[in-house]
Amino acid sequence: MESLLWLLLPVAAASGWWIARSSKKLQQQDCSPEINRQYIQGFNYLLNEQPDKAIEALINVVDADHETVETHLVLGALFRRRGEVDRAIRIHQNIIARPNLEQQQRNQALLELGTDYLKAGVLDRAENIFSKMLDAKSKNPKVYKQLREIYEQEKEWQKAIEMTQQIIRLGDKQQSSILAQYYCELAALENPGNLQQVQQNLKKAIAADKTCVRAHIMMGDSHVAEKNIRQAIKSYLYALEINRYFAPLIFTKLAHVYNAENEPERFIRFLDKQGGKQKAANRLALLQAYKNAGEEDEVQALLESELTRKDASPKLVKRYLEMMRDKSEGDIKNIFAALYHLLDHELSTYKAYGCKHCGFESNTLFWQCPTCKNWDTVRPGRLFYPQLEKSEH
Repeated sequence: MESLLWLLLPVAAASGWWIARSSKKLQQQDCSPEINRQYIQGFNYLLNEQPDKAIEALINVVDADHETVETHLVLGALFRRRGEVDRAIRIHQNIIARPNLEQQQRNQALLELGTDYLKAGVLDRAENIFSKMLDAKSKNPKVYKQLREIYEQEKEWQKAIEMTQQIIRLGDKQQSSILAQYYCELAALENPGNLQQVQQNLKKAIAADKTCVRAHIMMGDSHVAEKNIRQAIKSYLYALEINRYFAPLIFTKLAHVYNAENEPERFIRFLDKQGGKQKAANRLALLQAYKNAGEEDEVQALLESELTRKDASPKLVKRYLEMMRDKSEGDIKNIFAALYHLLDHELSTYKAYGCKHCGFESNTLFWQCPTCKNWDTVRPGRLFYPQLEKSEH
C-alpha cells in the first residue's frame, strides 16, 4: 500500500500534464514514436513497482527530449526515493533554471527541490525554499506540511503550531489532534513553577482536540502540583474515559494522589467501581493499593486467585512466585526462585509501550513515535496487555 501511495504523487503530477498536452506536442513537434514508447514503458514500470527500470526508461526520454519538464520531475522524485538525493537536487535545480518556465511547473519544481533538501537533512535550505513559496502566497498544503516537519525536527513548536493552523484553515480538519500535541509540547517546555502558562497551553490543546489523552493527563499533573486534588482526579478520570488503554499509567497517578492524601482505602473503593478484579490493569493497581493499605491478606488472596485465571497477568504471577520464594525454605524455595527467574527473563522481552502504527516498542512513553513519527500512536503495550501481539499495538 505504501509503495502505491508514493507512486500516486509523481504519476498524478506528471500524467495530468502529459495527457493534457501530449496531443498538442505531437502536432507541433516531430515527436518520435520511440520516445512515446519509452514514456509508456517508464510509467508501466512505475505501476509494476520496478523503479530502477522506470528510471532507466525515463532517462532515455530525457536524453531524447530535453524540454519535457514533467518527465524530469518524475525522474527527480524517483532518484530521491531511491536515496540518490544529489541527483534529484541537480535535476530539480536544472528545471528551475530554465527560462520561460510556467509558474505552476516552477512551483512544483521548487516544492520537489525543497523536499530533496529536507530528505538530505539540509534543513536551512529547505526552510528557505518553502518560506519563499509562502511569501509568494502559495496555498499548497504540502508547503505548510513540509515546513511543519522542519519545525518538528528543530522543536520549534510555536512555528509548528502556526503551520498546522494554516493547514486547518485550508480545510484539513484532521490536523487538530496534531495541533493539540504541539500545545502539549509547549506546556512540557514551560518552567514547572509557571503553572498558569502550563495550564493555558493545555487548555488550548484540549480546545483543539478534547480527546487528547496526553493533555488531560498533563492537566491532572499540573493540578497535583498546585495541590488541587479534586481537579487532578477529575482530569485523570476524563483521560481514563477517553482511552482505557492508558489505565496502567492513570491508575499509577491516581494511586499517588490518594496516597498523598493518606486515603489508600478510597483508591481501593474507586478500583472496585472501575470493574474490580475483572481486568489485569485493575488487579495490578489493586495489588499495590492493598500493599499501601497494609492489607497483606488481600495481597495474598489476590495473587493466589491470579493462578486460576485464563487471562492471568504474567506480572502478577511473577509477584506470586516472589511471595512464595520469600516464604519458603530449602528445595521449595529454590524451585520458586528458579520459576521466578524464568518468568522474569521472559518478561524482559516485553515492553511497556508499543506503537500501533509501526510496531515500535519501548519502556519509555513517547507521544510521537521515534520510528514512524506519527503522533499519539504509542500506548501501553505487552508488558501490561500480554495478550497483544507486537503488530496489534
